[in-house]
Amino acid sequence: MGKGDRIQFFIPFAAKPKQSCEFGRHGGYPKRGVTENAHLLATYALQFRPKTPIPKGVPVRLELAFRYAWREKDAKLTSLVRRWKYTRPDCDNLAKQVTDVLQHLQFFEDDQQIAALIVRKEWATEPGVFVSVSQLEDIEEALNDA
Repeated sequence: MGKGDRIQFFIPFAAKPKQSCEFGRHGGYPKRGVTENAHLLATYALQFRPKTPIPKGVPVRLELAFRYAWREKDAKLTSLVRRWKYTRPDCDNLAKQVTDVLQHLQFFEDDQQIAALIVRKEWATEPGVFVSVSQLEDIEEALNDA
């Protein structure tokens, strides 16, 4: 994946956040559905995996748009423009699940490379997550082009 290249795809599924573990008598374990959600996400994302990951030392821009199905009480709004979802789950917990899967699939070598992370939550007719991964330009170069 070279400079200026962008990988974009939409995964139609109900996103669940990656949250801390639950603890029981036998230690900690992931919350229900988190592991299955990661497997489903990986299954869809696998077909978009680049031939080579963005190498370490190269900054990454990751954009995530989590879309949730309209609530029944808001059904009359579905014909209107998209609306922000500002209730649970938290954006950071949603993003962590996706970044972990993308790193595991070698979209980039390390999630610490993500220098620009844009996360949105919105109500929409089709639930899922839109993912966009690209290399960032040098800051000076980007500012000169602006």
